[in-house]
Amino acid sequence: MVKSWTWGLLLAGVLLGGAWWWLGGDRDLRKIMRQSERLAAALHKTPDEGLLGLATRSREVAGFFASKVALTPGDPLPPIQSRDELVTVAATTLHAVSSLEVQILDRELSWIEPHQEAAMRVAVEVRVEAQGERQKMLHTYDLKWIREEERWVVASVQPGESIRRPGASGQ
Repeated sequence: MVKSWTWGLLLAGVLLGGAWWWLGGDRDLRKIMRQSERLAAALHKTPDEGLLGLATRSREVAGFFASKVALTPGDPLPPIQSRDELVTVAATTLHAVSSLEVQILDRELSWIEPHQEAAMRVAVEVRVEAQGERQKMLHTYDLKWIREEERWVVASVQPGESIRRPGASGQ
């Protein structure tokens, strides 16, 4: 009787430990998902935003990225290698447009190395207004998330394929 009780307790401990480990992984994935939503929100710009707000927002956006980052945003922007470069590019871009909105349409997230590195493929809709013209674009990006100073930050961004709307011409 005592032996079966001991085995039962051991089995319960293993099951609880496994559940705790499993849920901990889900917690990290949820943190990354929330960070991606916050990043998209930080990229939002309204027409009435002033220069001080743009400077603050540029630093806020850069805070979502690793100190050594590898971003390949695509034409017309050059590759970005550091958080300081990112602040400058973000400020210039936000200043050049009247309004900007990034909406996440879909995300796929998977571990590269559990609890240390994750890969995310994200599909976004970007609405931008600049010089009186409005554009709506659909893009995919591949992001690599890493844990840096106990926070999840983006270490790299590579553009994926542009997404064409159904029925759009091949131009």
